[in-house]
Amino acid sequence: MLLSFDWLKDYLDLSDQNPESVAHKLTMLGHEVEAVEYPDDFTGVVVGKIVSCEAIHHSKNKKCLVDTGRETLKIVCGAPNAKEGALVPVVIPGGSLPGGKKIEAVVIAGEQSYGMICSSAELNLGADHSGIWLLEEEFPQPGYFTVGKDFRQYFPADAVFHLEITHNRGDCLSHLGLARELAAGLGRELKYPKFQLVEDETPASSLASVKILDAEKCPRYGARIILDAKVKPSPRWMQRRLLAIGLRPINNVVDATNYVMLEYGHPLHAFDLRMLAEKRIIVKTAAAGEKFTTLDGRQHTLTAEDLLICDSEKGVALAGVMGGLNSEIADDTKDILLECAGFHPISVRKTSKRLGIATDSSHRFERFVDPNGVPRVVDRTAYLIKETAGGRILQGMVDDYPRKIVSSVIELRPERVNFMLGGELTKSVMVDCLQRLEMNIAELADTVLVTPPTFRPDLQKEIDLIEEIARIDGYDKIECASHSLVSLEVQPLEREELDAAIRSALTAEGLQEVLTHSMRHPSRTGIGARIPAAIRNPISADFALLRTDLLAPLLETAAFNLNHGAETVRIFEMGNVFHREENRVVEYKQVSGLLTGLSEEIHWSAKPPEYDQFVLKGLIENFLSGLSLDNDRNYLYFNYGSFTDACAVKIEGEEMGIFGAIGKEILTRYDINRPVYFFSFDYELLRKYRRNEKKFREFSRFPVVKRDLSLIFSEELAADQIEKSVMDCGGEHLRSVEFFDLYRGKQLPAGKKSLSFSLRFQADDRTLTDEEVDARIEVIVKGLEALGGVLRKL
Repeated sequence: MLLSFDWLKDYLDLSDQNPESVAHKLTMLGHEVEAVEYPDDFTGVVVGKIVSCEAIHHSKNKKCLVDTGRETLKIVCGAPNAKEGALVPVVIPGGSLPGGKKIEAVVIAGEQSYGMICSSAELNLGADHSGIWLLEEEFPQPGYFTVGKDFRQYFPADAVFHLEITHNRGDCLSHLGLARELAAGLGRELKYPKFQLVEDETPASSLASVKILDAEKCPRYGARIILDAKVKPSPRWMQRRLLAIGLRPINNVVDATNYVMLEYGHPLHAFDLRMLAEKRIIVKTAAAGEKFTTLDGRQHTLTAEDLLICDSEKGVALAGVMGGLNSEIADDTKDILLECAGFHPISVRKTSKRLGIATDSSHRFERFVDPNGVPRVVDRTAYLIKETAGGRILQGMVDDYPRKIVSSVIELRPERVNFMLGGELTKSVMVDCLQRLEMNIAELADTVLVTPPTFRPDLQKEIDLIEEIARIDGYDKIECASHSLVSLEVQPLEREELDAAIRSALTAEGLQEVLTHSMRHPSRTGIGARIPAAIRNPISADFALLRTDLLAPLLETAAFNLNHGAETVRIFEMGNVFHREENRVVEYKQVSGLLTGLSEEIHWSAKPPEYDQFVLKGLIENFLSGLSLDNDRNYLYFNYGSFTDACAVKIEGEEMGIFGAIGKEILTRYDINRPVYFFSFDYELLRKYRRNEKKFREFSRFPVVKRDLSLIFSEELAADQIEKSVMDCGGEHLRSVEFFDLYRGKQLPAGKKSLSFSLRFQADDRTLTDEEVDARIEVIVKGLEALGGVLRKL
């Protein structure tokens, strides 16, 4: 929301305030001011008079001598309306235009030029950029402008506030709404715009009619008729205010509707009356598949949920969103139907999001616009149109209001207010705060009955009123408690502890956590074959589906970093993924990561190794160990779709994750030309099998007995299966099994391999004898022979 400081002064006395103090007060009232800007921040501009004006040979430019009060400057000007004797705004050398552009002496068309003669658009004080600003033609009163006088004395600088308005405060999307807040916070009177509407004797209802067929989506629709208006540019004061808050002036009729929208926060629309068949307005839902062309020239296909403003033959506006091209105000428009309505926020939001149309009107209607404000808003707009375009306002408003909007009465207990705020406010202070916000009050003995205005639908409960009292009385007046009766000890949730453990384990391995978007382009929803879930109202075609896994966005992140000079990428993410199963969407959580590049830091003494399957396997083992999942795991190697050298991790027969190398076909799709290794785990299975506590035992004081075994196995047998067999058969004194050698060669039969293991035995209460260890070795060898192993002499 953009708010003009100069505009605010129309509604309350701010003579003792400056933009900075107003910004602070608005923020303290709960409306955060993100920035304060000055849209017409020009410098060095004075009133000048063109003394002479000569054409430059072989150029469209003119050489002008301009009296600036102190000196006469030669200025080259290309405007077609430059003429001798004209009073004009001039930027002298060293001055600047809005936006900071400096004006210095330059050579134009072979002539030295000192300064610049400006149009109103170049000073951001109007929309006309067709020529220079001829001041006396717009301000004909004699002696109004003095040559050499600072232009700021005629047009003081305005400050514009950039505010963040919360979604529940649609009433603050206007200058009057925020003026009401300021008036309440400063304890001052709010001055509503004063105007007197002069109506023609002819009733508006004799020329036009309004009928609502869907009162749920449109509780009220009102219209006024203005005849014999003349469409032309709007006056300077209106153009300047619209430009200050970023709206381009169009003409006096359209500008009046925009002005009142920014003044009251209630959008309106003006129709060319001659374009409305039978001068009728019918509010109804569109037919499924109906085509409609909006003011921006785009054709849209509507559904039966879209609310359409129609005449007796066709649609003329998308309710609350945008008008139609077939009834817009044109230069030759004379007769106007001015509409002002209330629409259901959800209906407008659905249409706006589905069609991808976001306007100032839809922004406000999506946050609720009070139907009870229709009469004063449409009257104010009709008044401004008559003031700027002339014409006749027909008598009365054509109004259809089938569903009245009323406020509920809320009971407020003063003792409850003080309990919640920790203060000692009197009832009179509470009542005063609420009355400043235009609430109706009925005081009883122990309570106060409060009726909020209908433009405040966010006030539903007693606690809402308590918050309003705190805001208006001042948050800074609430004293800090010296002690607390509430225990601040928080027991972490199981999932929070697991999240922290996962992050700790993976960051300890050198990975960095990333956060990627859940909404994806249809071509990059995931790596696997799961069916993606579609988003009902996507913000764009690039975000139409939900991700089916975390690997697709992680690959995009890796590709981005690699393309920007990164040599090594180590990233992981925890997040929800989605896929469709029959008629339902399944949502679950994954932990996934990608690694590519160097697995160790660069060192002068040796070339650091790159990531491969074995480094990845070690990382996975450390990760699972950090979650106390290192005792029961087993690995199953297999080809997993487009992945190569993939491995499944199983615990108690359940596949909890996979890791391995990503296939070249997938890497090519993401423009990656180097090996990339991945892992992906099911979060719920990690949670299911994780042990929250590790058990430790004392170090033994007795010596270790070491034995080495070397056996020949089939190539198909995995090393971890051999390790598991050794541990199962090793007994209570077997402390560790380390695989230290692999041999394949001519000395072995085809399809065979030799693996060597180092075994360490140790007891806690004595020194083990060779006989005890040898007996256990025999048991281990028999277990390995059951796997097809053949003992090899070392």
